[in-house]
Amino acid sequence: MGKIIKLIIAILLLALPLAARVASMSVPAVFTTAGAELVWLEVEIRNGTGEVYVATKPLVGIQTQDSARTAFAVARKIAGVGSDYDALIRMRESTGSNSVEGPSAGGAMTLLILSVLENKTIRNDLTMTGTIDKDGSVGPVGGVGEKTKAAAYEGMKVILIPRNSDVFDKMVLSVLGKRWNITIIEVSKISEAANLAFGPKNATLKSNVIEVSPNPEVNLTATEINCSGCHIDEFRALANSIINKNRALLDDVKKQNRSEFSYFIKMIESDIDEADNAEKWNYPYTGANSAFLTAINLNFLKDSNVTYDSFRSRMVEVDNCVNNAKRPQMTSENFEWVAGGDERLTWSRKKLYEVFNQNYTSDDDETILLLYKNVLNAESWCNVSNDMYSVAERIGGTPVDEGSLRAFAAGRIAEADSKIKTFGGADFGDATWRFEAAKEEFNKSSFAAAIFDSNYLISTISSLNVSQDAESFLSTEFGSSRTWNGMWAALYGNHAKYLYLKSKELGGTAGSSIMLVEYAHLLDGDAVRMKEIFKNPAAAGQAGQATGATWQTPTSYESELALLLVFCIIIAIFLNLVQFFKKDE
Repeated sequence: MGKIIKLIIAILLLALPLAARVASMSVPAVFTTAGAELVWLEVEIRNGTGEVYVATKPLVGIQTQDSARTAFAVARKIAGVGSDYDALIRMRESTGSNSVEGPSAGGAMTLLILSVLENKTIRNDLTMTGTIDKDGSVGPVGGVGEKTKAAAYEGMKVILIPRNSDVFDKMVLSVLGKRWNITIIEVSKISEAANLAFGPKNATLKSNVIEVSPNPEVNLTATEINCSGCHIDEFRALANSIINKNRALLDDVKKQNRSEFSYFIKMIESDIDEADNAEKWNYPYTGANSAFLTAINLNFLKDSNVTYDSFRSRMVEVDNCVNNAKRPQMTSENFEWVAGGDERLTWSRKKLYEVFNQNYTSDDDETILLLYKNVLNAESWCNVSNDMYSVAERIGGTPVDEGSLRAFAAGRIAEADSKIKTFGGADFGDATWRFEAAKEEFNKSSFAAAIFDSNYLISTISSLNVSQDAESFLSTEFGSSRTWNGMWAALYGNHAKYLYLKSKELGGTAGSSIMLVEYAHLLDGDAVRMKEIFKNPAAAGQAGQATGATWQTPTSYESELALLLVFCIIIAIFLNLVQFFKKDE
């Protein structure tokens, strides 16, 4: 009898690891049509072999699946467990969306898996947004303001966000966080998030969203950009102009003496210094891009008391800027400047229309404040577009027929479309957004811009297939000097080098450098092709075939359908008349 009891106990003990354990929490997500809302995220851990399974309803994109795998690997490493378990991940949302995509739930997935593996409970008034990296770092995400609002409106008292979140988002949250009565805490590592999430529910936590500090100093040596006839000096002058405007704008903001923004002013001062240093070290795109973002933040600080009327007025001003832009003649010498202006003008128009299509009322000051960044983005893009057009006008040159690039642009759009379909139509964030812009540019016959924006998505997807680790890939890339054929290729390649060297000096990942390198290489080859097409338009068809040109502008058959309908009505009337007269006979 004793042996039987022992056997039963042994069997029960062996069965225990097979018992599924589940943890769940609400996490914020942004949906195009519904703004942001909380999505129910559930993780189930079972005995297994280290596999990750993601439920397919709603359909889950590649980025979300990759985040799930990374989350499981990070959580297992922290918990000190091997590959004896499988993770099953499910999501549920109420917008009616058929798919979920993006890496922003990676941090939350890691917390849930940890809570099961370590048998700890996540406080039920806490949520989180942020990506998860292989080293346990919590990475930046978009829509932090909208996600925080959704969390607050659903009764959450604490939200964890990435420490390196956009400064603009931090400024907005510093204004709205108190109103929403939600504690906003920035974290840089998943271990920080775990300490907060697994703590007692009644523990009082303190917001740190306004505890910003100046950027750590970077000390790089000057570099060279080898690109003959690329007009890099003109771009450097443009970067300097934006930086100088920022210094003047910063002086205006300081005169307002607004103590609640003192933290941000110090950070912006360091941003301007970093942009200035980058330009001095001959990283002109780095300086210009940093100055561009800083200008948006400064404009917000200057006009943070935005009202419905001033918001609408600024939208009208931006709309006028877009509609009154004067595009110069494209030439073989200035085509990259014109294309760059076309891109930014399209981005401005696209971003502005997205704001126009949002639902808000005159008394919805929270939504207006959250949308204000989009308006300022659109404004800055339009201003830079006009600056680029002005430089292109001064460069002048031999006029070219941009229409000769049509087949080549169609090929690039087809290639990008094919690549995104191989990932099940996954949303690649800014890259997908720029691909949508590329189609708009194609329809407006801005073919060079359409090529550039399509290449951004192609490069983003291609960078996922780089077989080398980041350090080996980038050290090889920047181990020797390179001669570039196109201005944008040289600028983006140069910017990638800056980000790589900065990450090495400060310690951190340089994943974005890989994508930028891929983008620079693609732009470089295409700059050569476009120059060849301009010289020999007959080669345009061959360039299109080389990229697999199958994409065409969607055709409208409205007029043909209308004629067919009229014809059918006439036939119907005729047949009815025939039947009528037959009855009379």
